[in-house]
Amino acid sequence: RCEQGDIALLLLDKMTALSNDIVGDTRTKPNTWVYNAALLACAESNHSPCAKANNNHLITAFGILEKMENGGFDVAPDTVSYNTILSAIDESSFVSAKELYDESGNRKSYLSKHDDLMKIVVGILDSMEARGVSRDSITYYNAIMAFSDPNNALALLHMAFEDSDAFNVVSLIGASPSRLRGRAASGIIFVANAALSIAASSGDMSAVSEILALLHESDVDINTESIKYVIQALGNIGDCEAILALLICLRGQSFANDILKERYSVDILESIPKNSTPVIEEEIYSTAITACLRHDELGMADQILLSMKKNGLTLNQRSLKGIISEYCRMAMSFSKEEFKIARAAKRLDSGVSLYGIVEPCYITSRARAKAALAMLKAVEVPSPGLLSPVAKACCAAGLWQEARSILRRMHRAAIRELRQDSTTGMIQGKFLSEL
Repeated sequence: RCEQGDIALLLLDKMTALSNDIVGDTRTKPNTWVYNAALLACAESNHSPCAKANNNHLITAFGILEKMENGGFDVAPDTVSYNTILSAIDESSFVSAKELYDESGNRKSYLSKHDDLMKIVVGILDSMEARGVSRDSITYYNAIMAFSDPNNALALLHMAFEDSDAFNVVSLIGASPSRLRGRAASGIIFVANAALSIAASSGDMSAVSEILALLHESDVDINTESIKYVIQALGNIGDCEAILALLICLRGQSFANDILKERYSVDILESIPKNSTPVIEEEIYSTAITACLRHDELGMADQILLSMKKNGLTLNQRSLKGIISEYCRMAMSFSKEEFKIARAAKRLDSGVSLYGIVEPCYITSRARAKAALAMLKAVEVPSPGLLSPVAKACCAAGLWQEARSILRRMHRAAIRELRQDSTTGMIQGKFLSEL
């Protein structure tokens, strides 16, 4: 978790060597929990910012799993072992690790046996079944999240629905219902939402429709998270009118539901729990506002925000940050257009610029930057990752004093970080790194 996966694996090697040196002493002998921790270290390192330089961590993870399977460690893998290896895989890391691993010529390895990531994932699921290791909602969630193609996500979701043991794991090895917490404890909808997130990212409404139909056939109701992914999918294809129709539909209006059925074969009223309308939740409305702002549909976003206020809803901190980021993006985008207009005006009439400097008329960009500034005041503890784009938006819109104030604020925070770290001799901090 601290991007020190190599140190974690070194500790594992020392434990193994120590247990081999002291015959009969089992106190230092690594058990399944220790090897699962090593697999987790590999997974965390594989997803770190430096993962490109550490593709061997995925190879190491597979090496640990395969040795556990073959009895080389005198311990067998459990559900957590397989769930962790699935969490370490994604399409980019698989391709990189495959290139490094092909030179070994070990045809019995997961990485060498298959050239297709889908076959490796299915191979892991088959291995779990063959060994009597239980599969749960986390297993299928991690398997689906390894892909960016909705077709692969759909195929794995169908497998999850067909796997009755995955959601009834009392009698199987390595898992129990009490082990699952949070969203994972919700069962099949947790897995379906993973597939919806993949479909939403690519804006594949046909996949969204198929997932919702599959849930309806299985008498599984969608939840707030599901609705958010449907909104994101609509946002990614730029259909803000359909987003507005969905919000109206959640109030129980069948005419709005008919619009979604006609356009995308998506039946929201059929998918939500009966007698649950109206569904008016902050997370849903905030997601809709962000999606509209992403396509510069300011009027529609304002309409949704006004509806929120009428229903007594307020934006939470996470939603505020997302909307501020979109206002910053719009400010910088409109600023580019304003500069283009100013440069075109200068070419036509050189007298419009002072000392040869092009000064655009900041209108739309300034309005968006001021909106971001106004909303920034409501954020309790702004991070440097949020303050930085607001400062950039202010600069792009000609709000020089405001941008300077934000930079000074970040500078003071960085100085405080330096003073706090002076006792340890380590210089690190969010504001310092951003500056």
